[in-house]
Amino acid sequence: MFLGCNDSKNYEEFSINEIEELNLHKHIKVLSSDEYGGRSPGSIGGEKTKSYISQIFKELNLEGLKGNYLIEVPLVEVTVNKESYLSFLHKKGERKLKQGAETVYWTKRVIEEVSVQESELIFVGYGIVAPEYGWNDYKGINMRGKTAVMLINDPGFATQDASLFKGNAMTYYGRWTYKYEEAARQGADAVLIIHETKPAAYPWQVVETSWQGKQIDLKREDMGLNRVKVEAWITYPVAKELFEKTDLNLENLKQQALDKNFKPVIMEGVKLKAELTNNIKFSNS
Repeated sequence: MFLGCNDSKNYEEFSINEIEELNLHKHIKVLSSDEYGGRSPGSIGGEKTKSYISQIFKELNLEGLKGNYLIEVPLVEVTVNKESYLSFLHKKGERKLKQGAETVYWTKRVIEEVSVQESELIFVGYGIVAPEYGWNDYKGINMRGKTAVMLINDPGFATQDASLFKGNAMTYYGRWTYKYEEAARQGADAVLIIHETKPAAYPWQVVETSWQGKQIDLKREDMGLNRVKVEAWITYPVAKELFEKTDLNLENLKQQALDKNFKPVIMEGVKLKAELTNNIKFSNS
């Protein structure tokens, strides 16, 4: 939902204090009440929210754009079904991960079924390509059909070196959104981000509750087909187990990933398998 309007009254009539004390807290109290049910786009609470805001704008004598205070935005809601799964294939069998407790996964591709079969795992450090820092974690590797396994945040946080990226302050390169986007540009099939509380800045419970259930996004022209097939987080204990199955030491590799000369590491002996089925719903907000 986007709102657009012009002020038809002289804004100098209202002081900042009047806006703050007389209006802001009152509206927040109303919109955050249980009656509005979280204001999710496309929901009953979302519709009530649009009506409330439109009415307030009308009372303020604001002029809408083309006679309306609202601009419709096409959305898509994708919910991964319970029969979906993500697993590791290794020489002793198959290890299915527990959704929620050990992993959280979804897809940005607006299609009913997504499948990844025996995808080779590649540890790509922080999964960053940043020419301005002379940094490329994907150097020398073709990621087509492969799964990128990576760390959250960026090397600046891990080293606390203010001259490396932005030191303790997370850059966009450290965010999960960038990491999924870059892996897609590299041609990967899937991404597994290793969760750690300090570099992520939130505990696993936040990941577990934020990325399960319905995921609402803008409806894109390509229906998300430019994204990797599967986007996922895994817990640190699961990651440690995974690296041990490939005879690799996660902590040692974390240290190596702090060097701009780091090169991707093939995780031999384990492959990713994922089967996702989705419920898809389109709406406007």
